Amino acid sequence: MIAPAKLPLLEWESDTAHEARLNPGDRVLIEDFGRGSKLLVDELASGVRVSARQWVGVVRLSELEVTISPRFVTTPEELVELVEFATGIDALTRNRGQWSLAPSGNNLFDLIATLFLEAVERILRGGLRLDYVEKVEELGVLRGRLELSDQLTRNFGRVDRLICRFDDQETDVVENQVLRAALQECARYVTNPRIARHARALFAVFAEVCEPPEMDLGDARANIEYNRLNQHYRPAHELAWLIFEGLGVSDLLMAGRTSSFAFLLDMNVLFERFIWRLLESWVRGTQLRVHYQLPNSSVIRDSSGGYYAGIRPDVLLSSADRLGRVAIDAKYKGYSSDRISVADLSQAFLYAYAYSIGAPLALIAYPAPSEVPVVTRLQIRQADGLTAAQIVAVGININAALAQARGLTRGLIGDTVLGLIGTSLAGLRAA
Repeated sequence: MIAPAKLPLLEWESDTAHEARLNPGDRVLIEDFGRGSKLLVDELASGVRVSARQWVGVVRLSELEVTISPRFVTTPEELVELVEFATGIDALTRNRGQWSLAPSGNNLFDLIATLFLEAVERILRGGLRLDYVEKVEELGVLRGRLELSDQLTRNFGRVDRLICRFDDQETDVVENQVLRAALQECARYVTNPRIARHARALFAVFAEVCEPPEMDLGDARANIEYNRLNQHYRPAHELAWLIFEGLGVSDLLMAGRTSSFAFLLDMNVLFERFIWRLLESWVRGTQLRVHYQLPNSSVIRDSSGGYYAGIRPDVLLSSADRLGRVAIDAKYKGYSSDRISVADLSQAFLYAYAYSIGAPLALIAYPAPSEVPVVTRLQIRQADGLTAAQIVAVGININAALAQARGLTRGLIGDTVLGLIGTSLAGLRAA
């Protein structure tokens, strides 16, 4: 069997694999990308042309393997650190220095799968979730309560066979079913032999303790409420949701999956969550509050005062009394070399007026190569020349910010960002 051609790309980059061809399974997978929103693949007379978007990861076709790397994160390990930080998972931190996360040949999916398998192992060591499941069964002795109507209809006059309704503790619960489904995906698609063996072994364990889930991913996610009995499942579930989202799996009962494979993560979403988590770490110990994508339906109204449209800034920073608020718009764009677009400035201008008290101010955060924060101050002026609002764009080095966050410090990046907005927040004081 001929090994597939390798095509490494950066975000928004295009290239052609001249010898590759697509088979029907490849075309099914490509259709799932949604008209090029994740990846654009064109069949040419000689080869296949691939154009990346802001989605990073790996796509395996029958004759071609495409790897898409982010522009602002240097190595696969650093990308996994970004994922870990943005999703609030500490698996990588716990294992730092104990084992090599990236053996030669690993791709992003293998790295995420490794963290997921480690999280599942921790659950097994702590004990699987048990819950009471109501059952109705025909038994030789009475258990629970007798189903009198069914007993009279089906077993009239018999005392050796009783139809009983009772509660029984089982491991066949949604928390375990989600893990089983994610383990099945890992066992199927991981390429590293050692990690694949580990995934298959864990899947065999969960295949014994629970059945396949009988719901789609959205229902499963909505039905799980975490408490002291299942809180230890949360890290593994967060990684499972990431695996499902990256694979594009919305239905856990989905049949007819193609052998072609894609695991793609949206860097726009990751960067938004990264900025949110950074701000949460920076304001710890102060009276500031951080809100992630908090909807607001009171800003844009029609002439009668009724609702017209809502807004939802990526992050909203407020003082404890909520008299001072500043919106932060996270833009995963190369603004260190390009001018900020008028559309993004207009959106920030709306946020500045909607949330600020006093002089309107909003921030735009974007990734930048410099380890020193790059600050660009822009003024929105009225026709008479007076300043109507101030927009501050801050370029943040992702790797430097992660390193400072791991050290539990704000560092120069956090101090710069909070310094820019601190004076505009009423009631800002250290706790």
